[in-house]
Amino acid sequence: MLPHRYSLAQEREFARVKKEGKTLQSESFGASFIYEGENIPSKFGFIVSNKISKLAVERNRIKRAMKEGVRRMLEKVDFGFLAVFFAKPTATKRTGEEITNEVKEVITKII
Repeated sequence: MLPHRYSLAQEREFARVKKEGKTLQSESFGASFIYEGENIPSKFGFIVSNKISKLAVERNRIKRAMKEGVRRMLEKVDFGFLAVFFAKPTATKRTGEEITNEVKEVITKII
């Protein structure tokens, strides 16, 4: 599980990252990110909308897999990144491990 101190919590942080951030795309999700400087810990947010799946179980599975990918990469991520991951409909067809590996690849590109 991703420690709480690494989570984007405020709506305005999500909005700012979506609006001002650079975007990377993968098959299962997109990621927007901003580099804030080394004074703050990196924080991550995850969005899986009802358009992706009507089932909360499915949406939560996707979020857990994305969070696990970030958790595995935390030691390699520098301080100061704010990132938001947006699931795509293809994420419902992927296993948790495939999503986790995609997240790790995207984080490697960001840093």
